[in-house]
Amino acid sequence: MLRRKLESAPLILGLPAYFYPWPGSPDWERVAQLPEGTVLVIDPADGPGSSIDPNYTNAVGLARAAGCVVLGYVDTAYAARSLAAVVDDAERHRAWYGVDGIFLDRTALTTGLLSYNKPIIEWLNGEGMRVAMNPGQPEIDPLYLQLAEYVVTFEGTYQHYLKTSFPPWLRGVAGNRLWHLVHGVPTSEELRTVVDFARDNNAGLLYVTDRSTSNPWDGLPTYWNEERALLATESADDSPGV
Repeated sequence: MLRRKLESAPLILGLPAYFYPWPGSPDWERVAQLPEGTVLVIDPADGPGSSIDPNYTNAVGLARAAGCVVLGYVDTAYAARSLAAVVDDAERHRAWYGVDGIFLDRTALTTGLLSYNKPIIEWLNGEGMRVAMNPGQPEIDPLYLQLAEYVVTFEGTYQHYLKTSFPPWLRGVAGNRLWHLVHGVPTSEELRTVVDFARDNNAGLLYVTDRSTSNPWDGLPTYWNEERALLATESADDSPGV
């Protein structure tokens, strides 16, 4: 049963690549070999940083040449950061690294705070940039899926993931819009359980790691080769609307 699901419901790998691209970095060498359509997020310094980093310039160039969709990390601090600061980070990501879009982290959930997120996303869309939002849990306002191309509806541990109930209306979301990030998944056997659960809950993008530090995204998992094999890719350009 699991094997039939793995074959019939391809997922895109959505990778938060929060590890530094040292020259010869084995993790980034693997990233540069990912199939076309992979979505990855870069985070030079909790955002673009204060100056351009040539190692990131090179790493992003290799990833984009491979056909990956590259997003730059920008923190919204749950609407605590000024709109000008968020826009400035986005502009530097694009100017310095030529990213395809922006990953808005710690996005506020309440409907009242849509007034904060909406102008940022509309500006990014107007500039031709893709947008991902990370509220990190599934109880989101449906308007978020009209604004952003990708929405992270889960970020957390393996134990929490399997206990999460996703609202039924999310099953009606078309295409590769819903993104799940799961850490602390100990073995490749549990990896397969997570992949199955993600497909059962209509996820289009997924990343799974056995890392469980304060930053579980700062390196690739020990079962990286198997995860890459399990998560087939498809063109991110074919993501339809809701």
